[in-house]
Amino acid sequence: MGASDTSRTVVITGGSSGLGYQTAAAILRSTTDWHVLIASRDKGRTTNAAETLAEQTRNPAVSPMLLDLGSIDVIRGFVEKLGHQVTSDALPPLHAVVCNAGLNYVSGTAYTDDGFEATLGVNYLGHFLLANLLIKHITAPARFVFLAGAGTTSADGRVNSDQGPMDRLTGVVPPRTDFENLESMVYPDEETTTDHKRVGMERYATSKLANVIMAFEFDRRLRANGLSSPSAPVTSNAFNPGLLPGTGLARDRGVIQRFLWSKVMPILSLLPSRASTDQRGHELAHIVTDPTLEAVSGVYFEGREVANPNPASLDEELARTLWDESVDLVGLDVQELQVPRTNTE
Repeated sequence: MGASDTSRTVVITGGSSGLGYQTAAAILRSTTDWHVLIASRDKGRTTNAAETLAEQTRNPAVSPMLLDLGSIDVIRGFVEKLGHQVTSDALPPLHAVVCNAGLNYVSGTAYTDDGFEATLGVNYLGHFLLANLLIKHITAPARFVFLAGAGTTSADGRVNSDQGPMDRLTGVVPPRTDFENLESMVYPDEETTTDHKRVGMERYATSKLANVIMAFEFDRRLRANGLSSPSAPVTSNAFNPGLLPGTGLARDRGVIQRFLWSKVMPILSLLPSRASTDQRGHELAHIVTDPTLEAVSGVYFEGREVANPNPASLDEELARTLWDESVDLVGLDVQELQVPRTNTE
């Protein structure tokens, strides 16, 4: 594994399995211009994924680096290490960050090392901190891609209005949008939680909506602060892969649901109306690497197509509220913020 023949680095969080792994494979198979950095929390799986990818794609431009998005200290350490490797030429310049990692607890409430409810803490807050800290290490033209999910499509979109067996299996529910209460979501009152499955799915949907809102607000702030320009764009987009069976999102479910998710539902992915993890990986890789998308920003993708997001994600006042609450929760110092308040605030 090495970076000597590559010119750009892409970080893929949660790249040791599922969609992140397939995205890495698609990039490695399609080009020799990119070095893929697999950033995941399990040392053995992360190292094995990088080694397997190099062997399967016959492209050695892939390496592992530990990243636990459930720990503020680990995220900061990851950014410091990555920055050192980029400045010392151990890695090519950083040109893309794919905020893909995600988890979903439905059997009860889990917490991060910092005491956050884990679904929001990892899926959203961890990526919020990571993206903000990586801005100082990014080289334009560059791209940030944040993973959306069910509940982030417009109310008249396919995900919300056309539930099939996979949707019912996962129990898709609408996200919360009262982000002025983000602190109460992150530090939930367990005495009010009775239906753990529904609450867990609501937290997942909320974390994914927060990612979309962040993608759009990040785009606005990059442009407002002069960090993205027509000649040197730094873009921020959201990508909704839809429901992808066979990934690790069902690990907290019962035995039967885990079996259906990992063994039966992937077969249904072969139907024309459904996409496989491999297909979505190619689509996400396209958004990361395609030259024609170099200046495309503030867009919500479903596959390769631009789609209408949940209307809440377009509410700029809501976005500012979420952003400010998030800055406080993750402890970002004003001196660290490369994308501070916009000119309209």
